[in-house]
Amino acid sequence: MIDDALGTVLVVDGDSQVRLLFRTALEAEKYRVVTAESGQHAVNLLAHYGVDVILLDAALVPPEGDDEGEPLVSRLHKAQPGCPIIMMVGQEESGAGFGARSDSPVLEKPCQLDVLLRVVGEQVRMSRTR
Repeated sequence: MIDDALGTVLVVDGDSQVRLLFRTALEAEKYRVVTAESGQHAVNLLAHYGVDVILLDAALVPPEGDDEGEPLVSRLHKAQPGCPIIMMVGQEESGAGFGARSDSPVLEKPCQLDVLLRVVGEQVRMSRTR
């Protein structure tokens, strides 16, 4: 664990290489990082971890909802109220179509790590001032 962490980030992505890349980059900047390979895993982790920001791969968010009968983004907001969700979308996707709030940041994949770090930093600062 990082004692002087800037904040805690939950990275939710089905690709283990993306999770590792983001974890490495964020930890190098002094963030505490928790990772999940699915939406359900993310919801389960939020029962045990307080996070400042969620990075969510839109490919894991079924537009019609999930097996639990409720959209994933809604379940994440219930598990961690007020926590910003940064949607990571492919070129053909739109973050708003997956239940994200209209003011939620959207990063296009693949994204530059400096952009990722800037957006995460902004959202962590905003999250901590709420």
